[in-house]
Amino acid sequence: MKYRMILIGKLEEGIAERVRETLQRGALQRGGAGEVGEIAWLGEGEACEIPCSESVALSAELRGFLAARRVDWACLEAAGRRKRCLVADMDSTMIEGESLDILAARLGHGEAVAAITDRAMRGQLDFAEALRERVRLLAGRDASILEEVAESLTLREGARLLVQTMRAHNCPALLVSGGFGCFVEVVAARLGFEGFRANRLEIVGGRITGRVASPIGGRLEKRFYAESFARERGFGLGDILAVGDGANDVEMVRGAGLGVSFRGRDILDDVADVCLRYGGLASALYLQGYCKEDFTEG
Repeated sequence: MKYRMILIGKLEEGIAERVRETLQRGALQRGGAGEVGEIAWLGEGEACEIPCSESVALSAELRGFLAARRVDWACLEAAGRRKRCLVADMDSTMIEGESLDILAARLGHGEAVAAITDRAMRGQLDFAEALRERVRLLAGRDASILEEVAESLTLREGARLLVQTMRAHNCPALLVSGGFGCFVEVVAARLGFEGFRANRLEIVGGRITGRVASPIGGRLEKRFYAESFARERGFGLGDILAVGDGANDVEMVRGAGLGVSFRGRDILDDVADVCLRYGGLASALYLQGYCKEDFTEG
């Protein structure tokens, strides 16, 4: 069958069966126009897929049933579902929180910077100007704190599983961030990304100057980096799995073959192919049809 209805979460007894029965009932109500196959488990009790001959959207009632049980779902074409290249955002996607907010909090400007970050990620502020405004608050501070902050960043659940499993299946991975290379390089190495792209925080005489080096990479640059990375390896945008969480990821996610909003803002949810709200990043592997026994942390 052409499509797969994928369920990911704590799939207690009866949840998958209820979804399948609802899909089957819907097919019968349409005069038997659609077929629904048997449940296939990708990870026992945590992920399954149900073959469907048609693309289906779940009813509001069934979506509410799944949301109440913190179960993510998606209906995707089976053909070409497994992507050949991974491009991911870093802040609030591959790591917990925003690296610049964490730095600012250490330097006593946490609330002011976090408020600007939140508005920028919702698409309410120009990204480049919001970045400059936040960095200006840090002018004159000792740059030695950057290494300390970089080492303290907490990885998201399943981040290494996602990167290493895809790389084990010959999928190159790029970490793309509107944040700063001093943080992104460290996280990329910890997770096993093949490369990274990021902005550069200007440092002079061991001090943060309060300026961002030009050019500043935003949402259009992220898509360009993703496309260039894929093209260099013989792939197109349709071969990319792109994962992000905010306004700065809109073009990258919109243009990818499989664009995922991971616990994202509304502005990204509106353009993503799939919204993952509850599970860890390994959920993006289940979306592609990987089974749990395929998972590896390298």
